[in-house]
Amino acid sequence: MDDLGLLSSGLLVVATDVERTTGIRLVLTPWDDPAEGVAALLHTDTERPTHAVWETIGLLGPGAGLALHPPRAHPTGLASPYGDLSALDTAHDVADVAQQVTQMVLWENGSDPTWPPCPDHGGVHPLRPRLDTPGWDGQERPDRPVASVRWTCPSGGGSVPVGALAP
Repeated sequence: MDDLGLLSSGLLVVATDVERTTGIRLVLTPWDDPAEGVAALLHTDTERPTHAVWETIGLLGPGAGLALHPPRAHPTGLASPYGDLSALDTAHDVADVAQQVTQMVLWENGSDPTWPPCPDHGGVHPLRPRLDTPGWDGQERPDRPVASVRWTCPSGGGSVPVGALAP
């Protein structure tokens, strides 16, 4: 799968959570700018991006889309310590950017930007996307739980798989 395919498949699951819980539709626009390290822009379906921004605050201007790195050219240049988890790494990155866009749109519309709200703590803080690799040491074993991307309470509460948020 190419970089845009990885980004698109990562967005499919998280966009379901966003639309189901907020009504906001997120889309991915290819944006080939290797000099700036941009592969695609994430934005709402009502926005027509004319430029890339790296910081969420940049979304306040018209025509902005939040930039995503090409999955195989992450700026750290480091390989995943868990082996080949490129699809999950990408899904995590997309979930993080989608959360930022969703929170900004909610705030702009006068709604509570705490998204997704933590059910364990009454929604006082958002869940955060996390790449969950239980017991992963790079070795495939049938007895090991499967790695996944989850919305996780940053205060040590529970977690929900990305794509499984309740409306």
